Amino acid sequence: MEWINVLESNLGVYGQLSAADQRELQEHILVFLTEKRFEGCGGLEMDDEIRVTIAAQACLLLLHREPAYYPTLRTILVYP
Repeated sequence: MEWINVLESNLGVYGQLSAADQRELQEHILVFLTEKRFEGCGGLEMDDEIRVTIAAQACLLLLHREPAYYPTLRTILVYP
């Protein structure tokens, strides 16, 4: 899976971010994906596109901030 393609397709604002902000967002996404567990519900099969898209949305809120990767959040339940 190519992250950049997923971000460009599923995160409309990604192309409008500066190169530095894109790098920062990618770093946040990597940490988020490492720390959080994703669980598909209702028969949904999780894939990297879903994980990266959700992580990107969550990590947009962390740009230019001291990152606290949602410390009380451990598992993300994803419904179809």
